[in-house]
Amino acid sequence: AAEGRVNSIASFFPITISDWTMTSNEWDYIGTVNAEHLSYNLSTNGNFVGLLSRGDKIVVLKMEYTISSTGVLDASNIPITTPFMGESGHNVDLYRAGKMCLTGSHTVAYTPKVS
Repeated sequence: AAEGRVNSIASFFPITISDWTMTSNEWDYIGTVNAEHLSYNLSTNGNFVGLLSRGDKIVVLKMEYTISSTGVLDASNIPITTPFMGESGHNVDLYRAGKMCLTGSHTVAYTPKVS
């Protein structure tokens, strides 16, 4: 390794990254929901009353949605302003987005592999 570098490897082959994760520093984990493709409602798997409000930005499967000003918002339901565009799923992670929504700062963790 060159001076000032630790564990440096010179390779003429591509470096691949596997087992990576990216987490927004702006999101708050709320719990899990059941989501149906093209539905305007998310079914909750817990009571999120007091944690979410109408107009909040939320993230499900890395897609941003807004909690609707109309529809039933209670311990079992979260109405959204646009249809859920992801694949239908159960126990999908739900986050409340920060002011920067999908942008802002993120933490990325990965394992580099040199061939």
